[in-house]
Amino acid sequence: VTDQSGKTKPVTLPAPLKDETLKPQGQTIVYGLYNVTASAENFVTSSVENIPVFDSVVSIQQFSLLDIKASGGQNVPQNQNEGNPYNL
Repeated sequence: VTDQSGKTKPVTLPAPLKDETLKPQGQTIVYGLYNVTASAENFVTSSVENIPVFDSVVSIQQFSLLDIKASGGQNVPQNQNEGNPYNL
């Protein structure tokens, strides 16, 4: 749910503790990965996958929703992937 400006209230998500990220990990992922979907009436749904979330770091994920009229009246979801895991 957003306010009049289109912003949500902050959401706290679990992630591995910052202290754990400072140790050699090998292949261990030292951050949380999340998928987020934004939708609104009369707009095309948009999703972003594999968003990295780190302990004690504020992350902002922006969405630009396309007016459904601009898509020919069809709500074909737009999907993005943040890509490969970070090599920290």
